[in-house]
Amino acid sequence: MEGEIELVEINTGFACNNFCLFCSVHPRMRNKTRKTEEIKKDILLAKEMNAKVVGLTGGEPTIRKDIFELVSYAKSLEIPVIRIQSNGRMYSYEWFAEKIVECGANYFKITVGSHIPRIHDYLVQVKGAFKEVIKGIENLRKLGKSFEIYTVVTKHNRKVLGKILKIAKVTGASKLYFSFVRPVGKAKENYEELAVDMFKVADDLKLILDYAVLLKVNVKLKGFLPCSLVGYKRFLLRDEEDERICIINGRRIKISELKSEGK
Repeated sequence: MEGEIELVEINTGFACNNFCLFCSVHPRMRNKTRKTEEIKKDILLAKEMNAKVVGLTGGEPTIRKDIFELVSYAKSLEIPVIRIQSNGRMYSYEWFAEKIVECGANYFKITVGSHIPRIHDYLVQVKGAFKEVIKGIENLRKLGKSFEIYTVVTKHNRKVLGKILKIAKVTGASKLYFSFVRPVGKAKENYEELAVDMFKVADDLKLILDYAVLLKVNVKLKGFLPCSLVGYKRFLLRDEEDERICIINGRRIKISELKSEGK
């Protein structure tokens, strides 16, 4: 295939050690996993497509027993950037963080629900998760690795988004995403509890975006309507992000299709 593709994401299955209220994966899919060789074939296809970045997604990739093998394989193919999208908890184990970096992972995307442990833990439905995430970020920082923070905006955290911005600044995150809740999967069941008024929260976000510019933190917004952020459209991610190339069993499919109910 001619040319280069910026990002190819490879789903590793839907098993997870969190039970996030805002998860876009339907609960029925949590027991669906994939074989090691299937994922390796997809990684090879991404290489053949000249992908600059290969992202391993889930579910939760870091709880797979073969995660080191998969990352090592991607490294052996000389893929420039190997990114892992994760809830960040496994990185709290120093040996794990060191091992996955040694195998070749060099960029990380980590979910943070709040700077308040109680709120974060409630959103992911695991007590003590926040402490593990922060420890995991610290371990990755010590190893000199880049990471970005991903936050789903809900009624539970909308008033503390500025504090999450400060976490991104203090920890040195390369990017911070604020995402509107998508009414699919588990999030669809909890939508009434979670979803905020887009236009009201947009007013709060405008102040945060102004502050982010002063702090020199790269913030992007996902899922927000352009009309809700007049004058701030440069911060918006286009809906095209859900049309990113995702490979599974050798097929190129849309992430939006992959995560839809019953599929």
